[in-house]
Amino acid sequence: MIAGAAHGWPDDPVPLTVTPVERPEGPAVEVAGELDLHGCERLVEVAARSAVRGAPLTIDIRAVTFLDSTGARALMLADRAARDRGAPAVRVIAAPGGATARILRLTGMHDLIDLRVDPAG
Repeated sequence: MIAGAAHGWPDDPVPLTVTPVERPEGPAVEVAGELDLHGCERLVEVAARSAVRGAPLTIDIRAVTFLDSTGARALMLADRAARDRGAPAVRVIAAPGGATARILRLTGMHDLIDLRVDPAG
């Protein structure tokens, strides 16, 4: 597991951080900024490396300010990568009333991932 290292590029044209953290309920990945084509590979890689066999993984996207179709697809791929590494469940937490959760619902992605809308996590 990657402990405490934020993954972002200082010269990245699209600001995004993907940070692995440990929470009481298990490993998590906190995502902040704009999740689009530029950050997809980073999210999938960190989710896969953060997954622990037998422990659910949380992907917290409450701080995501922009999400396009490639970002939504990255969430699905991150879910698959974490499950391939042994995570029995992957939860995606989005902020209530935000565009991110709305986009995931409108596109039907909420049927493919475990989307939870929660202001506190």
